[in-house]
Amino acid sequence: MKKLSWLFLFLFFVITACDDDDEAIPIVDGPVPVTQVQGPDNMTVGQTAEIEVTFRVRNECGQFERFEEVVSGMTYTITVHAEYIGQACAQVITTRTEGYLFTPTTAGTYTFRFWSGENNQFVTHTIVVQ
Repeated sequence: MKKLSWLFLFLFFVITACDDDDEAIPIVDGPVPVTQVQGPDNMTVGQTAEIEVTFRVRNECGQFERFEEVVSGMTYTITVHAEYIGQACAQVITTRTEGYLFTPTTAGTYTFRFWSGENNQFVTHTIVVQ
């Protein structure tokens, strides 16, 4: 009986030690350059508009993660962040598109500055809200 207990204990450790579910998949997050934006030029207060934001990721595993906003008055400076999940990714620069939603509560001219690369370069879009 004692040998049988040791055998079960040994098998338990062998089976759980070989479990591949515990291997972590690398996740990397970082800002990515915006190449193009498209959205309305005019809208009304309270209406929700979608600005289509196209950005580059460095390989095929790159996916949209989040928008990072800095708001100063009616100027929005926005950085797109991508995440890279996986290990076997084709090393091809790929573009992705994600919708940025905007619902103004005040009339005025809004400027959206999307980070497009090093040296503080931006793709700009303006919406007049009435």
